[in-house]
Amino acid sequence: MGAMLLAATGAWGQKARMRDARDYLRYQEYKKALPAINEAVNHEDTKNNPEAWYLRGMAYLQQALDSTANAPNAATESYNSMMKALTLKPDYDPAEINNGLYSIALLAFNAGVAAYQKNPAEAYDNFMRVVGIYKSGNGQRFSRDKNFNDLVISAKSNAAYSALNAKKDTEALALLNDLKATASVKDSNVYQSLIEIYQRQGADAQVLPLITEARTHFPNSQLFRNLELNHYIKTNQTDILLGKLELAVKSEPGNPELLFNLANVYERSAFPKDDANKPMPRPANYTEMFSKAEAAYDGAVKAAPNNPDYNYNFGVLYYEAAAELSKQMNEIKGMTPEDQKKYDGLLAQRDAQFTKALPLFEKAFSLLDARAGSLDNSEKITYQNAMIGLREIYSRRGNEAKTAELKAKLDALRK
Repeated sequence: MGAMLLAATGAWGQKARMRDARDYLRYQEYKKALPAINEAVNHEDTKNNPEAWYLRGMAYLQQALDSTANAPNAATESYNSMMKALTLKPDYDPAEINNGLYSIALLAFNAGVAAYQKNPAEAYDNFMRVVGIYKSGNGQRFSRDKNFNDLVISAKSNAAYSALNAKKDTEALALLNDLKATASVKDSNVYQSLIEIYQRQGADAQVLPLITEARTHFPNSQLFRNLELNHYIKTNQTDILLGKLELAVKSEPGNPELLFNLANVYERSAFPKDDANKPMPRPANYTEMFSKAEAAYDGAVKAAPNNPDYNYNFGVLYYEAAAELSKQMNEIKGMTPEDQKKYDGLLAQRDAQFTKALPLFEKAFSLLDARAGSLDNSEKITYQNAMIGLREIYSRRGNEAKTAELKAKLDALRK
């Protein structure tokens, strides 16, 4: 009887502590409520009492909302306590707990926004708290609350991008695919992010269907058009790529980037290379592909005359033609008048190609040389290659001063 009396007294004592905590919270006295309710949730008789955990959650919520409290963990303690209460009692009275849950969700959302730039992993955790609260009660607790519905949609979106920035690909993919499937209004950023992750993972089979779907929803998007083109470039599907580019150029005939990409594909068709990047035999449609590449490069340079890449690559087209003619010259082994005539004819054609390449290389070089100290890695490669091409042409023309000048610049660049 004594033991039973002690047990009853203990349980009654903790119930009293819970009542004290509730009274304190009624008057925003969380500092008095916290010791009482922490004692209750740690006592054997009330450690699994959902009301005790609810009251603890509300006490820490008041502390989190007090700007003078300096309690950075209060919001986390409040969230954990409320979720514990719902675990113990999933159908906890909405009239009592829902307002507190919504306030915690707002705190978590704001914490996610604050952490987004500096700590995306922390931001993700906070945004997912909003999602976790919303999903309580099998997602029915707040299903009719428009404000919470709007909040959770925004939280999911922010959580997805936080996960993306934190390189949490699995979590990001789950959220992004959910957003893609459920959003009433399609978001181009969702598609872009999904494509980015799958490309990073090397999941090429997932990429093209996503790009195709995105192109359906955003037919005028240059981003998805370029992603589609880059996909075909990467996978070496030249025939499909060529058709896509030709259609794109028809829709935007003055777009220098499209013209440049089209010219590049034509050039690769005119001068094919194997997997080891070694030249292959000239194709039957060489003349057609070369002429189309020339016209497309010319359009790109006219549309963007100060783009060094466009000028340099246009020059490369003529340089490759000259190299092809040099190869034919080297194949002439005889010394007959006919052989010499053929050689001289090829030499004239080769020099004509070098003459066309020269001003394009010079323009690319001058544009990059003017800011040589601030070039990025890609620009440095173009800068160096333009000088190599110029040095070769100047050397063949016997221009020793220019050849020496470029040699000195190349030597300095390589140090």
